[in-house]
Amino acid sequence: EARYLAGLRDGILSTADGRCKALESLVNEKLLVAKAEIDSVEVSEEEIEGDLSYRLNAIMQQIGGTEADLVKQYGKNISQIRAELYDDIKEQAMQDAMQAEIVSEVKVSPAEVNEFFNAIPVADRPFYSAEVKLGVIEVMPEPSKETKDKVKARLNIIRERIVSGEATFEEMAQEFSMDGAARNGGNLGFFSRGGLDPRYEGTAMKMRTGEISPVIETDFGFHIIKLVERRGDEFNSSHIILIPEPDESDKKRARDELDSIRTLVMDSTLSWAAAAQEFSDDKSTSDNGGIIQGRYGQFVSVDDNAITPDVFLTIDTMKIGSITKPLSFRKDEPGAPESFRIFYYMDRIPPHQANLGQDYEKVFNAALAKKRDEIVEEWIQRARKEVFIEIAEEYKNCAWVSRIFN
Repeated sequence: EARYLAGLRDGILSTADGRCKALESLVNEKLLVAKAEIDSVEVSEEEIEGDLSYRLNAIMQQIGGTEADLVKQYGKNISQIRAELYDDIKEQAMQDAMQAEIVSEVKVSPAEVNEFFNAIPVADRPFYSAEVKLGVIEVMPEPSKETKDKVKARLNIIRERIVSGEATFEEMAQEFSMDGAARNGGNLGFFSRGGLDPRYEGTAMKMRTGEISPVIETDFGFHIIKLVERRGDEFNSSHIILIPEPDESDKKRARDELDSIRTLVMDSTLSWAAAAQEFSDDKSTSDNGGIIQGRYGQFVSVDDNAITPDVFLTIDTMKIGSITKPLSFRKDEPGAPESFRIFYYMDRIPPHQANLGQDYEKVFNAALAKKRDEIVEEWIQRARKEVFIEIAEEYKNCAWVSRIFN
């Protein structure tokens, strides 16, 4: 019985402590918003609308339905759903903007980084897995003109079936479209200007509601578009996309190109950085010396998700300074085309316990984050005294509440 009562007491205290922490977190969030309004911290309408469109699309993806399914599930029309989400998103944006302003001038010196690291007991310092510095050059096989013409003709047939009334746009999208929106009848949700390919966007913004576009080509493939709704600079559209698949001769041409690039680099005829800038289709690295970026700089591990485990295992069998043969690659996206990559194994850091020599950037970021958290906490303590806060009686026993009112 004593053990039962002790357990019950601990459970009650734990629950009360959780409620106190939850309230404190909520009060801190509201403080940030209130002070942002007082200090005239601005958040652009464009940013809010962009986040709102992203949130709506994410919800639709989760429920695996269209905008109509979203309305049915929530029991509200789309305008009501948008209005409810809008306030939450605006508040979050204001919190982020206020917090960014609070810590905008925060810096850490090398001495502070050393002090932060030396305060961590040796036994508690993290152990890092192996990290590598890798270059990448990617070449995407270009489908031939004949292949593109066949895809365009096929999409025109699909369009005719829709226009003639033989099938609905949604039915054709679900059957033929080669992207994740197919299961939603091709619906992409709302986007603002600049959110989609300029050619897609330019076509959609000139259309009438319900109109079906002719076949257009973008960097992603061939589309036909149905305009669902337009509101100012925002539009909701559905599309059917067919992606031309390169044939074996196109793929061979890409592999041969990468082999030639590899030979030029290994013969020192061309630098890796110059080769990446001139030939690589990986735009995230081509202007950065062709080097993959991890969370903390130019060294990456499997934990970073910057490279896949199979690539890491391939590199692990090679010598530093080696360049792989062309490797097949597909992005983890529905309908993603096959491409080819070569990797340049530049350097390696073996598994080790954290130290300042090898992990300065990681320690620097951790020290900076800690200092920013402390500055925000100090700011919150001051702000609590500047803004009227009314706490319900049931929360008056929370320790942090007592600190405010005593």
